[in-house]
Amino acid sequence: FHMIGIEPRSIAIPDLAAAIEFGASSGDIKSIIENALVPFRGQFDVLILACTHYPLVQHIFAEVLGPDIMLFDPAEAVATRAKQLFWPQEVAFGTTHFIISQESEQFREYVRKLFPTLTYTIEVVP
Repeated sequence: FHMIGIEPRSIAIPDLAAAIEFGASSGDIKSIIENALVPFRGQFDVLILACTHYPLVQHIFAEVLGPDIMLFDPAEAVATRAKQLFWPQEVAFGTTHFIISQESEQFREYVRKLFPTLTYTIEVVP
């Protein structure tokens, strides 16, 4: 960012990842996002979703911030680059393996919703 004259600013949202992970209501998640970002309204035009949990509630970020703020999910860029590097050389019909640090029924539910036809395993590694 510095090379192109942009100074990134970090805004912490300490309770958001846990709220998402443990299934907080959309209203509660919206409130957490509003409380964290509304004080900075008008100070940015792009928000980078810099947590693996945040894309799961990207629609709530968009609702809170409105159409004038661009949301950028870096995971999309990483997935695109990985596809460029490995597709079709690494195509296989194996199993996707998720590793999580704590048992989470909410995570399991997200996986079922996001990947309904995927063959996968989930391993808890504390």
